[in-house]
Amino acid sequence: SVQGNIFNSQKGGPQLVASKRISDSAKLTYTTGVGHLNEQGIRLDYRLTKRFSFEGQTDQEGESSLSIKYNMKFK
Repeated sequence: SVQGNIFNSQKGGPQLVASKRISDSAKLTYTTGVGHLNEQGIRLDYRLTKRFSFEGQTDQEGESSLSIKYNMKFK
């Protein structure tokens, strides 16, 4: 897919995004920026339970992060 503002490549410009579900609970996503800001990143989403999940990501500069997410629904 293509995400972001396709008309402004300076800040938050367009990105090409490819995702693949590698198991029932894990999804791998690769993103790359289009234009002169050729930023690349990889993200892994892993669902532990219906409410808890982890998200880990890194970019071409080696900056990494790990997030723990908790999902709630309100009726």
